[in-house]
Amino acid sequence: MAAGSFTVIGIGDTEVTLACDDGSNLTVVVDPQTLVGLTQTVQAMLDYPSGFTCTLSQTPLAFAPILGLRALAGSPKDMALQGGQWGTPGCVVNLSFMGWKDASGAFRGTVNQSVPEGQVCFGGLGGHFTATIDTCFSVGTSTLGFKEGVLVGHVTHANGAFYAFLTPGTTYYAYAEDIGNPQAGVSPDRFWSDFSTAAATPCTVHPYAGPKDPLLNGNNVVKDDPAVGP
Repeated sequence: MAAGSFTVIGIGDTEVTLACDDGSNLTVVVDPQTLVGLTQTVQAMLDYPSGFTCTLSQTPLAFAPILGLRALAGSPKDMALQGGQWGTPGCVVNLSFMGWKDASGAFRGTVNQSVPEGQVCFGGLGGHFTATIDTCFSVGTSTLGFKEGVLVGHVTHANGAFYAFLTPGTTYYAYAEDIGNPQAGVSPDRFWSDFSTAAATPCTVHPYAGPKDPLLNGNNVVKDDPAVGP
């Protein structure tokens, strides 16, 4: 464990580890509300499948006796996690992603998006793509004062007629705004997904000024650690 790797914890905080299909294992400390959000998001990855899922394990933390400090491997980290669906009822796209960045500036992320076949609005076509977030990942404050994440990278794999225009190396960006956890099955969060990085350049500038759509189903969780720069 690196020296100086500490996180301030509070009563009721939980240490969680996200283990995802791309090999990422991310351990962070979260408050009870964020824990609920992460649980909802991981479940949404299963409910609205895009080919990318994570599992969540948790360890409750007793309040540390010295200033609430606890050493944690690999902390602190910014992160953004999404599982869900966008569009309108009967015309939907499933989207899941996870991105993170640590205090050294190292970052990683994966995005999967899938269009189910048989939807009239898409001419019955279906398809799927995977993108690796290898250009930029940044967390900041949105125009509404909520946490937002911007992910920029490149498509690594695509199949299906709907995404026949994609080739490996196509630029890609995603956006997530974490407004709150779903209530009565309705998500207040917003997002965007596109094959142009123009609206996200530079991605480290917040608030993000590009387009945003409501998330139809599912959830976003965006975590901003003060120890991690833009």
